[in-house]
Amino acid sequence: MKLKNAVEKITDTFHSRKSFNLKKISTSYISIFLILLLLLSTTLAWFTINDTAYVDSDTFTMESVSGLRVNDGEDLKNEIKIENMILSEASSVDGRNMFFPTTGTFTSNTSEMTFREGNAGDKNVNYCYKDFVLKGDSGVTYVYIKSYSVTVDRVENGETVHEVFDGSTKITYDSNGVPIAQEEHAECPVRMSFIDDSAYEPTVLDPSALLNSYVNKYNAIDSIDANGKATTKESNAESFSDYYFGTGKPIFTLVGQKALNVAMVVWLEGTSDACDQYVGQNISVDIELESNWTDMEYVYFVDDTLPDSDGGDTHWVNGSNDSYVVMTYKDINSEGAMKSVVMKQSFGSTTEWYAPIPHNVITGISFYRYNKNKEVIFNAWHTFEGVDNQLSSTASGWATQILGANKLQEYRTNDGTASGTIEHTYTARRGNGYGKVAENDPELQKKRLSPCIGYWGTLGSTETTVATQATTIGGSTSATQATTSPSGQTVTIQISLGTIKPWVQSNITNDGYELYAEFNDGNLVKMNKVSADYYQNTSVTATLNSSFKCFTLKSASDTKYLVLDSPQLISRQENMSFEMQNDDTVKRTG
Repeated sequence: MKLKNAVEKITDTFHSRKSFNLKKISTSYISIFLILLLLLSTTLAWFTINDTAYVDSDTFTMESVSGLRVNDGEDLKNEIKIENMILSEASSVDGRNMFFPTTGTFTSNTSEMTFREGNAGDKNVNYCYKDFVLKGDSGVTYVYIKSYSVTVDRVENGETVHEVFDGSTKITYDSNGVPIAQEEHAECPVRMSFIDDSAYEPTVLDPSALLNSYVNKYNAIDSIDANGKATTKESNAESFSDYYFGTGKPIFTLVGQKALNVAMVVWLEGTSDACDQYVGQNISVDIELESNWTDMEYVYFVDDTLPDSDGGDTHWVNGSNDSYVVMTYKDINSEGAMKSVVMKQSFGSTTEWYAPIPHNVITGISFYRYNKNKEVIFNAWHTFEGVDNQLSSTASGWATQILGANKLQEYRTNDGTASGTIEHTYTARRGNGYGKVAENDPELQKKRLSPCIGYWGTLGSTETTVATQATTIGGSTSATQATTSPSGQTVTIQISLGTIKPWVQSNITNDGYELYAEFNDGNLVKMNKVSADYYQNTSVTATLNSSFKCFTLKSASDTKYLVLDSPQLISRQENMSFEMQNDDTVKRTG
């Protein structure tokens, strides 16, 4: 059965007192998988040992500075892996409270249907429950999602379809390596929730969504009354991309060496229209956590696009606020797998986006302009061997005008060769020559994926040709100069402590503490008191592409931390303003 129909009809019954027909539900519960214990705890009775499910270590120890280490120096992946689980239909808003339809109550009248709350017997039988421990080495450690994969065998039109949800952009290529089509992700009712022992709400994730706006939100069961009648609430799922290193917020924050107990819950959300396709099918989960990547560096995408024709739009990505940028690359550190990263808009900028990339990845890179509301690619900028051969005739002319004889780079280097100087900024300048393609065009997707015009680094005097070009298409006679790689390292940091957390000011005024700004490279900068609740330093010297990590309170014998809701990348000279929040975190406000 589909819980979605049942829930919606139950809700309607409460509001309109109508009755509806519902097909009979099969509620046989299949043992789903056997799981390796992480911790000996009271949950022992809910687990059975089996080598098809494992976690690499009992305790994940995350390092805040130099990268990830596990178990006192042994290099291991912090990987949570569960294979071939079979889930029953369930419903939950946040994974904390799970609900199932009761047996013996299914009739032709939906209003007579009841639900029950999940119990110990359901754990790792009808849904997955896995607990583990996170521990930081010292200071403040932010934990992110490094990678994830949810693989399913689902039934579609009577046939089994093997599908992988891993946050990647799915592109089909022809035999010559030309991108010809984009594959959209199917709806996936698998939901994953991370619940820790802090006061924060659980983090619920939709594995099929590249962006938050793509998340399928369901009216899931929030509670039941004494008679088993359901009350629903819209689910609060997010995308995994919100928790990627370098562009997202941390999924966990560790302070000092205090252990954080975490539970991961996986269930099959029965209120989804697609749920029937997944019931009784194999589902596997593989998640890797990370605290710091030492082999990563930032690259920047600058939207400096000119219109295709007279009166057209400039700055395509954010001009109408309906699109965003995804960077994909072939990750040679992961056996050549394609990795997709939702780029983050630079704070205070409407034209610059950034994301981390392995420093040894210099080709096989693409930037995609995605529709913010639907999984559709509008434009693509590519860096790979033979990219010039895929240009349209119009785009080829533009490339010659802008880039001269060099044309498009095959590598992210100054001269486009494998031996050139590595560059970090890509500037988008023109389209692919096809303009706005009709929706009924048989080559719609191929044309949208065709290479647009851009370049790595700076072109110097060559860029002056763009001014002439702008005139010929009816644009401004003065073209916008491409932004070069950020070079500024001096920033102003200021924080308003306010009055909602008087303990901070009390520590400083009465207990001998001083306030510092701390960076991920160990740089510690003293903050100067301006007023009773306002501190500032106008000449902070920070390493380029480092991140501002937290505020630190230090006395002669003690250290306390004011953690950020999201660490801040240092990419330019700028002013950074922060405010203390009620939950003891600090948020950037300007």
